[in-house]
Amino acid sequence: MVDKVQVLVNDTEYFKVENIRLVEEIRGFISLRTTNIDVLLNTQKTKEFNATIKKQVLPIKVVVQGKVWQESFVGEYNTSIDRDFNSATKIRINLTDKFENLTNSDVIDVCYQNHKTLQIALSRTLTELRNTGFTIQNGTGVKDILLTNGGNQTHTKGMDCSQFIGGLCSMYKVLLKSNGVDTITIEKHNGNQEVVDQIYYLVDSNGKPYKSNVNYTQKVSSNPDTASRYIMLNSNPSADGATSVIVEYQNAMPFTQKIKTLATKASYKQIANSLTYRVMGIAARANCYVYGLPYKVFNKNQDFFSTNSLVKVTDEDLGIDEPMNITGVSTTIDVNGLTNTVLNLVNQASFDTLDNIKIKKSLLKK
Repeated sequence: MVDKVQVLVNDTEYFKVENIRLVEEIRGFISLRTTNIDVLLNTQKTKEFNATIKKQVLPIKVVVQGKVWQESFVGEYNTSIDRDFNSATKIRINLTDKFENLTNSDVIDVCYQNHKTLQIALSRTLTELRNTGFTIQNGTGVKDILLTNGGNQTHTKGMDCSQFIGGLCSMYKVLLKSNGVDTITIEKHNGNQEVVDQIYYLVDSNGKPYKSNVNYTQKVSSNPDTASRYIMLNSNPSADGATSVIVEYQNAMPFTQKIKTLATKASYKQIANSLTYRVMGIAARANCYVYGLPYKVFNKNQDFFSTNSLVKVTDEDLGIDEPMNITGVSTTIDVNGLTNTVLNLVNQASFDTLDNIKIKKSLLKK
């Protein structure tokens, strides 16, 4: 399989790929692609490569079975060298996404009056960050998003880039998604309801597996909210009109949040119902399931597995029988021909607002 992976530097293929790891994951408001490549070079090519990257940054492209996975840049800043006793030099190349600078804390000049839509705000931010040759497109069910304060906000200078764009994405409940090359798609969470593949783990009456297409399964708590505790202090309205005070412990750091959405004279039942919905939302976010798919790189559509798409999971051991949303993908291909794709999956309810969380028996069991 590794022989079907091409790493092209300046459109020239002179690496022998030993191992490669393709990763796509959601980082807050944006889904990005990264690649880790181990390559072997002979002595002459090692000298040529090292001499070149000392002088300039070069364009690099990763192609898997004829499909472009990522285009990025390679230079001294993202390469490391390991020389063994067989006179072969192994170079590790770590490629980042072209749009990763959106997640940085670079200070940008923000002017809402010139950003009528989220699309325009994103385009001008990328331009200010010196990204070139990019395309911004709308995903399924997404139209140009008018900024509510577009004509009223005063000119603001020196705003954090990730805070600005991330704040807008959070406000309008959308996700930015890079294709690893030149395009950002603005998507709704759970916007694409097409099921791109399936995972099954079936057990017999004794609980022993008899049919499965996975080689690894794990249920993890990846969200810091999973360690939270919810304590009701009182049911009487406090001086500022809040009906209850909840203390949450996140990463051992306590903080207080007041619930103000209930009636002034709230009963314990009303408060309990509100907390139930809140805890249900956190339960959905807390449960992350990891499945390994051996000998698999592409989904049933012969495309790369990608975040914010659905996989139907039937896991009789964990009591799951529903489509789940991909939040992370990692595919490893090595020189021995071993291929493995690991999917991080969550319930679709993970991306619902707290007001829209539906209490399901299946979710309660998880």
